[in-house]
Amino acid sequence: MKNAGKSEEYRLSRWLDIYFEAADGLDTSEEAAEEVEKIERKHWKTPKARMHAVERLIFMGQMAEGIDILEKSKTMEKSYPGLVKDYSQRLVRLYEITGDEKKRKEELICLITKHNKCDLDAFKELKKICDTEEWESVRKGIFYAVGKCRGADRLFNEEKMYDRLTEYIVKSKDLSLIDEYRQVLESRCPEAILEMYRAAILKEAEHSGTRSHYRNIVKLMRKMRKFDGGIAVVIELEKELRGKYKQRPAMMDEMDKL
Repeated sequence: MKNAGKSEEYRLSRWLDIYFEAADGLDTSEEAAEEVEKIERKHWKTPKARMHAVERLIFMGQMAEGIDILEKSKTMEKSYPGLVKDYSQRLVRLYEITGDEKKRKEELICLITKHNKCDLDAFKELKKICDTEEWESVRKGIFYAVGKCRGADRLFNEEKMYDRLTEYIVKSKDLSLIDEYRQVLESRCPEAILEMYRAAILKEAEHSGTRSHYRNIVKLMRKMRKFDGGIAVVIELEKELRGKYKQRPAMMDEMDKL
């Protein structure tokens, strides 16, 4: 039954696409416009009908009405994050066009903290329209809301808040971030980064695997050697691994290539 409902929604969405495309490109009479509005109202629960109404109202210069529909749509589709993000982005642009900077700032903050967490483009845009004193307060609120979320590293890096960035990366245990921000990290906390690598390698080594698995472990060990003090840590780590897993010939063979 659920699949049948989805299929019906899809068919209606496709029909509305075809109908609105044909209606927009043909008759521009008052009666035709009334018929389009009638179809919009009939299918008002569908995002397709409401977004067509928004575009029509914007074209007619009725910005306030279009904004109102988008605001209400955010509530109506609150269970669909992708749609809410789209509505929020549209609202930002409309507030920019209408010159409502207060609402634009509020919507950008919603984007960054709720609808598209850690949106770097929205973050940059918001900074541009805030004065220095306001930005300090706004930024503090944003970091309180999303400072631990995935993607917060981009915001810390954008603001050159390297101590916060370093702390975030160490707590995340995400090795890919070390590669991305190596220049920032290698002079600030080589010991913490080496420990991140060491812990990850020991965890990976707990499980036997294919030669490619062991090759990846050695690859991480090579990366460790590039950090200050890394050579000594790798030497000790290699001794530990050889002692624990000497019964794994493929692993020993890959470490011979270190």
